[in-house]
Amino acid sequence: MFHPRHLLPLLFALLLPLCAQQMDLARTAAVARISGNACTPVLLRSGATQYLQLQAIFNNGSSRRACWDIPFHLDLSQVTGLRLKLCCRNPELVSQFQIHIRAGGIWQNANFEINGESWCDILIPKSRFTPEGEQITWRDCDLLRISAWKGGIGPATLFLLSLEFVQPNSSIAVLTGDDATLAKESQRYLSALCEALLSTGLHPAILHENDIGYSTLLPYKMLLVPFPEALSPDQISNLVSYIRRGGRIGVFHNLPPRLAAALDMPAGRYIKCDSPSLAMTGIYPDPRALPAARGFRQQTAGFIGVSALPMHLRATAWWKNAQGSPTTWPAILEGPSGFWMTQVYRNEDQINGARTLLALIAKHLPNAPQMAATTLLQDARLARSFAGSHANQDALQNLALAEQNQLSGNLPECLDRAQEALQAFQTGPVQKTVVRADELRAAWCQNHAGLSGRGW
Repeated sequence: MFHPRHLLPLLFALLLPLCAQQMDLARTAAVARISGNACTPVLLRSGATQYLQLQAIFNNGSSRRACWDIPFHLDLSQVTGLRLKLCCRNPELVSQFQIHIRAGGIWQNANFEINGESWCDILIPKSRFTPEGEQITWRDCDLLRISAWKGGIGPATLFLLSLEFVQPNSSIAVLTGDDATLAKESQRYLSALCEALLSTGLHPAILHENDIGYSTLLPYKMLLVPFPEALSPDQISNLVSYIRRGGRIGVFHNLPPRLAAALDMPAGRYIKCDSPSLAMTGIYPDPRALPAARGFRQQTAGFIGVSALPMHLRATAWWKNAQGSPTTWPAILEGPSGFWMTQVYRNEDQINGARTLLALIAKHLPNAPQMAATTLLQDARLARSFAGSHANQDALQNLALAEQNQLSGNLPECLDRAQEALQAFQTGPVQKTVVRADELRAAWCQNHAGLSGRGW
């Protein structure tokens, strides 16, 4: 039978190095305000470990949600996101879990999922939060709300082991603009880039334009800008000054003229892939220039075409056409101040694309792969402790291989094994089924226009 006391003795020790701006659970239990179907929080202990019980009792009444509001006061403008370590009894009675943070008087919300009744470690980056208003700032945060929406009748109980705000683990920041007319596009590309970085073990600071001045950028050794078009002229000026001071930057798709000039990048021209024969389907890195990178899938309906390269620039990756052959169109250009990818990053090929991003970053921050491997191993060890006696053998073997490869300095192999171990610990073994001769397998396409560059 499920019980939150079923924790391994080493769990408490594993939590200690991960605590960064962690909320005090005893204080949280005392100050939390409840509404809807929520019951008063209860602080529980199991040996040296304490956790918070948040119970919702869903009935046939009019209320459809249980809420726990936790007052706090922090500047979250330069954090990566929010991390929860928790489990849930009867999660099937909850249709949706949500986190709200009130920042600058505006609510930001994000959903999270709990699969089964095992302990889980959930990182919710700021890039996944959607504002319920136009003015976006994370400087003045004063209220956090945990919500559970009714999906059935009966009691559902969250056991919260820790709630912390994650600090960046590297000197990397992702900068996003807050232009209201481009808000949806900006949010989408910010999320795609951040999810890719997190999957490699890199935790960047996520900076919104309203929280940034020139002095804010200076401590970071590298800035990534997923959608420069959404930046204001003042923020472009800050980036130009940052580059002139020796900062490194990675940018994507269309470059504003002043930013292109500061990076010594050519203007290029937009090329529309309006027929299947012109469609680009992926990016092929030059193995001599980026030996740790990998070719990755990315469908595109258009990109910025560069036909002539200045002497100080080098194309380190090329677009592949619908037949899978490299073209003469550069996909990634590198110069002294950073790199430029001639299309937005979509995170369609999650593992290979993220590995190429890591290779690009490592050329300017050589310690980035080591930090990524260390973080992934730490996450895998925590997931192993949560899995307990149910950990499958493939996951344990991959974790052991990841640790061996880290010691031997083989970081690419360490990252591969750590990622596989982490996924296996979190999801468990996958059932394999044999394909029948007459069977058709398909996948959902979420784009209403069909495949990018191809339509329906």
